[in-house]
Amino acid sequence: MNKPVNSIRQKTAANPEKAENGGGFRKSVANSIRLILEGKFLDWNNFYQWFPFLIFLAVLGLGYIGNNHLAERKIRETQKINLRINELKYEYMFRKSQLTGVTRSSFVGENLASTGIKPSITPPNKIFLKPKNLQP
Repeated sequence: MNKPVNSIRQKTAANPEKAENGGGFRKSVANSIRLILEGKFLDWNNFYQWFPFLIFLAVLGLGYIGNNHLAERKIRETQKINLRINELKYEYMFRKSQLTGVTRSSFVGENLASTGIKPSITPPNKIFLKPKNLQP
């Protein structure tokens, strides 16, 4: 009751029609590669055999070109947005520094002096309230 070592070889020996056609996929791939390398796939006799593959390659190429175009457009849009962000950041910093200068107490005091309003010289006083004794 020994188990056969090479079960595949025994199966092909049992079916001789399959044994003759063994490796059919490998042979067809090898033939296709040989035809491409020899340039025989351009022959009109084999044109209809290769036509679907050539159409597939053309569609694949068009897809690649379209994808590349979309990627380049996205890159350009990203660069424009980054440039606009930098411009807005610098404008924000400029406006913030202007606002800081305008709201200084000395600058406000100088501008209000023409209207007669002067900055206070005496410090503000604290107001203390005495709590009322609330009894229920």
